[in-house]
Amino acid sequence: VDEGMDTGPIIAQKAIEIDEHDTLETIEQRIHKLEHKWYPSVIKQLLGLNNRGEKA
Repeated sequence: VDEGMDTGPIIAQKAIEIDEHDTLETIEQRIHKLEHKWYPSVIKQLLGLNNRGEKA
């Protein structure tokens, strides 16, 4: 943590597709769905845990 915003290293990154018919709301929904899917595994990885929550 430092004084800047989003200045640290990227620890995980995923992409979503955006098309010309998307709105802010549809993009936010897609991002939230992706976050809910990936956050648990990224946190486990940072803690050094396997998918069952045991130390790897």
